[in-house]
This record gives sequence, C-alpha cells and structure tokens, in this order.
Amino acid sequence: MPRILAGKKVSMLGDLDALHSLSYMPDVVRTMITLADDPRAWGAVWHVPNAPAVTQRQAVAALARVAGTSSTATAIPKVALHVAGVFSPMLRGLKETWYQFAEPWVTDSTLTEQTFGLAPTPLDEAAAATVAWWRTRP
Repeated sequence: MPRILAGKKVSMLGDLDALHSLSYMPDVVRTMITLADDPRAWGAVWHVPNAPAVTQRQAVAALARVAGTSSTATAIPKVALHVAGVFSPMLRGLKETWYQFAEPWVTDSTLTEQTFGLAPTPLDEAAAATVAWWRTRP
C-alpha cells in the first residue's frame, strides 16, 4: 500500500493475470464471528464471502484508482525469488507458496453466503476503505 499511495510500481509474485479471490479483512472477521456463534457452522469448512475474483493487476489498479495514483503491478521472476531466498529466510519461504500466485486461486463462498446471510464487500468499496485506513497511518 505505501507504494501504491506513492504512485510507484508494486512488485508481485506469480502470474499478474491469474484470477484470485481476495478476502477483505472486515469480511473475514464478520465471517469468523458468525461461524463461531452458529452451531450450523461447527465441524465444517466455510469460505469467507469474496467479491468476484480479480487478477493481481486488477487489484492494484483498483487501489491505485481510489488512491488517485498511477501505480501498476510488475511481476517478480521466480528465479529472482530463488536468488533472494539465499539471503532472506522470508523470501526463501515464499518459494513454497509460489503456486498460490502463479495459478488461479478462486474460492466459491456461495454456501457461506446462503447459509449465514453474509455478503462480500464489493472490490471498489473495500479498496476505498483500505486506502482511507492507510492514509490515517503515520
């Protein structure tokens, strides 16, 4: 977010054009509270309601649009992650999750939405709230 707010390029892992379901943190919290308080949820797996899947490129563009900047996404080559991993344990660990960014990562939250009456926050609304929150940080 700091790079988007500054209008700089944002480095991302994997395929910038693979679809991903993105979870907006207030939706995650609302879902967790709902599931913890409803016996119908116990012992089952549920997906957080997500707005329609977008690409990483589209997510950065949505945040930049709301922020009023021209930030764009750029992909970090997998080989660069391998090299950087020699020096950084955190980056070394990202090699294990590369597939999550290189391939589509799309969930279906229909059952959660229908069972518990939850709905995802639209991307533009989530982006606006995220940018607003980051702008309050020192």
